Amino acid sequence: MDNLTTTRSIAANSLRAKVAAVMFVLTTLSSWAQTSPPADPIIGTWKLNPALTKTSPGMPIPPPSERTETYRQVDAGQIELTVATPSPNGSTTSSQLVFSPRGGVVTQKGAAAGQMLIETRVGQGDWLVTYLANGVQFLTMRKTVSSDGKSMRQIVTGVTPQGAAFEGLLVFDRQ
Repeated sequence: MDNLTTTRSIAANSLRAKVAAVMFVLTTLSSWAQTSPPADPIIGTWKLNPALTKTSPGMPIPPPSERTETYRQVDAGQIELTVATPSPNGSTTSSQLVFSPRGGVVTQKGAAAGQMLIETRVGQGDWLVTYLANGVQFLTMRKTVSSDGKSMRQIVTGVTPQGAAFEGLLVFDRQ
């Protein structure tokens, strides 16, 4: 084989290797783009553990003895939260909230005028909720799913309209 043939053979092999590498990268990127990100660990059903829950006077969220929170991904790529709390008379009150898995303003059916919630995604299984009344922050809630995914802690802090600080801890178990 002469030098020219050898050079052409090396160039052809090099070109084939480059084409194969580009095809591999394009295939990998294409499959990565089509893959949905993993669901946030908060997705699921959570039941309040009253034995571990602690609240303080002045908390605008009444200290429930029972509560179930169900987080699920809905078709529009949003997270839907349904909160169900039994009433003393035996009925159950529930509210439904919808927010982006990236965080943002919460849509809440039947919310009182001037009330707004903002979900901020801090990280996987870690959320900060800011409660506003007429544009003024009055409460924050930090929701954190444990590393084993079996429990969720919600630390609630804020200030009453009279200026008294409050803090509470709600603990939920995954169902």
